[in-house]
Amino acid sequence: MNTNEAIRDEMLAYVANKYGETFIADTLIKASWAYHYDKLYVYPEDEPENKFEIHRYQDEAGNTSYADGYFGILIKDDYDHTVYDIIQSAIGEAIVYTSFDQEIYANRLISRTGISEIYNPDENFSAQIFVFTTPNQLGADQFLEEQLRMLGQKLAEKKLVSFLTVYVISDDDYAVLEEETFKNNLIKLNPSDRRMVQIDYTLAVNIKDSGDF
Repeated sequence: MNTNEAIRDEMLAYVANKYGETFIADTLIKASWAYHYDKLYVYPEDEPENKFEIHRYQDEAGNTSYADGYFGILIKDDYDHTVYDIIQSAIGEAIVYTSFDQEIYANRLISRTGISEIYNPDENFSAQIFVFTTPNQLGADQFLEEQLRMLGQKLAEKKLVSFLTVYVISDDDYAVLEEETFKNNLIKLNPSDRRMVQIDYTLAVNIKDSGDF
């Protein structure tokens, strides 16, 4: 029977070999009725803020495989810059926050994988994108259908599967908005307009108004 220490070492060796870095183990959760895999939380040496998961699977024949979430950390800055450039070209200056929907990613996604290589319709990789602007910046209290369509098309051209929520908020709210206060519901916004633009795995663009979500 594998001990906790042996499983930790095995999972750390997998991720170190894959990325050529040293990682520190945090919490190990053994397979149970809740999870059919062992789960280990780890972080790169000297970067405890960049914690991610490694999953360890064993099939009925005893074969072992792994998956991990480090790619989401590695690609985040490039992804953010790409999305911000798209937003700015479509609707102008805005505050943009992004987060990924998955805990683990396909094993083909490694440190040298670029934005243009992420998309695969048979794999899960999608993002939540939140965009905030003001009537002064937008030049109106509401988004035009053409603006949202252009925004979605630009994301689809880059093959960025995503759920993008766009808000028109007051200048006062815009001035104090911070990512953590928004994501933790510590600030109450009263947008004059809120829409969602979805780019699905077929790269189709779907636009919804606030009554649809």
